[in-house]
Amino acid sequence: MAIEGKRDDRTSGEKLVDAIRRGSVADVNKLIADGAEVNEIPEEESPIGVAAEVGNETIVDALLQAGADPSCGGLSVPLSSAVWQGHDGIIRKILDAGARIDDGDEDGTRPLMTAARKGRLDVVKMLLDRGADPKATDSDGQTAIHYAKGHAKVVALLKPLSAAQQVKRQKPKRERPPAPSPLELVEQEVARAEERVAELERKLADDWSDMSLLSAHRAAREDLEALLRRWESLFEEAQA
Repeated sequence: MAIEGKRDDRTSGEKLVDAIRRGSVADVNKLIADGAEVNEIPEEESPIGVAAEVGNETIVDALLQAGADPSCGGLSVPLSSAVWQGHDGIIRKILDAGARIDDGDEDGTRPLMTAARKGRLDVVKMLLDRGADPKATDSDGQTAIHYAKGHAKVVALLKPLSAAQQVKRQKPKRERPPAPSPLELVEQEVARAEERVAELERKLADDWSDMSLLSAHRAAREDLEALLRRWESLFEEAQA
């Protein structure tokens, strides 16, 4: 007497998400060929969202070619997942496929905010170039610049795009530029300290046994951390 196999009651979307998490391109392609619903959201996760999270570009391509909505997500949107995980290739693919760049997660966190929080200056620039709104707010009323705390270069990029700065630009130009604020001065010091740390790390890459370089690198890192703490304190005062 033949023994019947265990019945699989999962939906096509659930099977697709499982195959994506396993990284099985063959199973994903077979499920798509068999008519799997590429825009289903089983258990608050869409196939394209999971693919963006795990970072499989081949699967992302297959889903998009099968008609997956690049903005279709559950608790998080695919673009934000790719930004958070640092999958730059997938970020570009999703944007090129027409993803809505300012879609937010359930708490209103948008891709630009996620990139700012991670300190990804290159991704912040990419999203701004693609039309991301730096003045958009999350559910707590915070904009991308609030998420950039601790990342001086990202703050410096976003600051001129804030609503307050836009109002300032409408005022007549002064003959003499205003003196930099304490926060701006610290931002400049942080940038110099970051460059110093990077310079020492490049030298150490050639010889990590150089004790004088190691000592200088340790001191430079401590200086940078102290400056970042000072910057955070001034930033909080400026936002109060």
